[in-house]
Amino acid sequence: MEDRLKRRDFIKNVSLAGASIAIHDVVAANSANIVEIKNEWFTVSFDRHKGTLSIYRNNGDAVLTGGTVCINTVNEKLCIASGSYKHSTSSALFNDQSGSGKRLSVFSKDKNKTTGIEIRVSLFDQSAAITFEVICKNVSRHDLNIKSIEPLRVVDQEGGSLRMPGVSKCITNGEMYFDAGTIHEFGTNEDAVVSGNLKGVKLMNGSISLQTETIHSWWNAGLFSGYGKEGISIGYLENNFCLGNLLIARTSPGEISFVAESVYAPQLVLQPGRTISSNRLMINTASDVYAALENYADTAGRINKARIHSIVNGWCSWFYTLSQVSEGEVLINTAFAAKHLKPFGLEYIQIDEGFQKWHGEWEGNERFPRGMKWLADKIKSYGF
Repeated sequence: MEDRLKRRDFIKNVSLAGASIAIHDVVAANSANIVEIKNEWFTVSFDRHKGTLSIYRNNGDAVLTGGTVCINTVNEKLCIASGSYKHSTSSALFNDQSGSGKRLSVFSKDKNKTTGIEIRVSLFDQSAAITFEVICKNVSRHDLNIKSIEPLRVVDQEGGSLRMPGVSKCITNGEMYFDAGTIHEFGTNEDAVVSGNLKGVKLMNGSISLQTETIHSWWNAGLFSGYGKEGISIGYLENNFCLGNLLIARTSPGEISFVAESVYAPQLVLQPGRTISSNRLMINTASDVYAALENYADTAGRINKARIHSIVNGWCSWFYTLSQVSEGEVLINTAFAAKHLKPFGLEYIQIDEGFQKWHGEWEGNERFPRGMKWLADKIKSYGF
């Protein structure tokens, strides 16, 4: 008994220190092919025969069934549910900046010896959230041109479904401040976006439903079933390797199809032996859709070390000049702000997109003849 207690304390202490400990008692086998992890809210299962993921509430109700993972190269779509992959699994406790909990890792080995795929599905101790991350490795002898990774593909025609009774609307996210997104009511073609060329980002997927409209959202979206009723958010926690996009369709009452696509723009040349991540995708449930979106935002802020507890008061060039900002425009607005707005707490002058000669170059272009250091010093002379 004393030895067992010491072992439990050791595992707990090492886990709290941030390490991942391989554990075997959290994986339950319902059959030879099904493996599971559980927490207070959900059970996540992976079918090693079919290559599909499912999520159930602990009362047995299905949340998501038939989910899978795809890699899109310039030549083909590689899907772990195609029968071309052999799957193995392991599980671990984890504790990192996103929280602590249990993680199921799926290792999918390509029989054609092109890609090796690791899927990390995480359940959390403190929240009703699930994260998905896909690591793709080039196991071939040749470069792979990767256009995108789908860390979660749940499509009705392929046997996939996200189940949400009463779902009627989707809160989308637009590309930028000038396109803040919309509240889309399912069942209408109004405001629907069929994927294709989305401001220069080419998705690998078109419409994901034969019967209803497919809508697009950048980075995240919220699913609404009524005020005071449970809501679901789907969103990327990072966008540091690729651009997160969502395609969503209501395929029947209470059921959603969606594809999360992590787009590399331009396409990524993955050399033999190298790996790339899809970034993490989070599905979160809460008492209503607004709470779900707030929980998602809090998690993304924590992971990316956002300064969420301070207020930044300032003027940003983007909202008027867009990319045509100039030295003269900045100076005029700085002088105006110093006279009229500084007494009310304005502190910052931000020179946004458009000042540079090209991306990655920090010197000013021809619209900034005296250079960026001179302009920064001039701004500071006003006390900003």
